Amino acid sequence: TSSNGTTWTSRSAGGNIFWDVHYANNLWVTVGNRGALYTSSNGTTWSSQSAGTNNFNAVYYANNLWVAVGESGAVYTSTNGTTWSSQSAGTNDLNAVHYANNLWVVVGDDGTVYTAP
Repeated sequence: TSSNGTTWTSRSAGGNIFWDVHYANNLWVTVGNRGALYTSSNGTTWSSQSAGTNNFNAVYYANNLWVAVGESGAVYTSTNGTTWSSQSAGTNDLNAVHYANNLWVVVGDDGTVYTAP
């Protein structure tokens, strides 16, 4: 973590490999390998959340919903960042997620694009 972007302090969150982090609605969420999904209210102390075993590649918050995406079409959603529900989005690995103009978009391998209202 850093307050100025130049001086950094090491923090620990389970020794996992993480691929993405997002802050919204007073909560930090980071995702990574083997279902790693951690939350923090302050960015310094992290708590593990349960959300499957797939590798997660991206996480995003918008419209009162957290969405995490990953390998084999894994999509998990949460309204509070701590309780996550599995959704279905095919079998291709999903690498990014974003929300704008009342539309969720996830993209992944082999030209995969999924949308949801």
